[in-house]
Amino acid sequence: MPSRSRTAPPTDDTNADIEELEEDFLSVTVAEAEDLVAKLDEALGVHLDEDDYAVELDQRGVVVRLADQTLFASGRAELSEEAQDIVRVVADVLADTVDNQVEVEGHTDNRPVGNTEFPSNWELSTARATNVLRAMLTLEDLDPARLAAVGRADTVPRADNDSPEGRAKNRRTEIVVLFPTLEG
Repeated sequence: MPSRSRTAPPTDDTNADIEELEEDFLSVTVAEAEDLVAKLDEALGVHLDEDDYAVELDQRGVVVRLADQTLFASGRAELSEEAQDIVRVVADVLADTVDNQVEVEGHTDNRPVGNTEFPSNWELSTARATNVLRAMLTLEDLDPARLAAVGRADTVPRADNDSPEGRAKNRRTEIVVLFPTLEG
């Protein structure tokens, strides 16, 4: 019969050591995330007006928020050449910094799309996210295994859909660099 080794129960010192390691890890992660926010903001600021984008840190990680008119024509999912360049700027920074997972999220307002190509906002938001992801992948240094495209339609609004201004805030693409340890 094989012998079983027993592990001693953790002591107060062991628990304190673990807590200290967790705090150190979290502070490094937050510092990396804050550094990434600064790099992305600097890189995008050269190409876009501040009304067209935002780079923020939230509970998911680093969020690059691009207004829909920055990337797409109304009701469309094709990226212009200029929009592809903007997406590649983001991809460039990500390829040179962190190795975290990245979700590209398409968001819409609650108005029906009204064209035959996209029967609903689900298809439009998913196609937009996928096209942004594909533009990011033109950069060979970005590992495709790190990326996912997500269509959110109108399910995660940033503002009320009752006004043109609110709907404009809700139509966006978010590139989310996941930092799971930032969750509160």
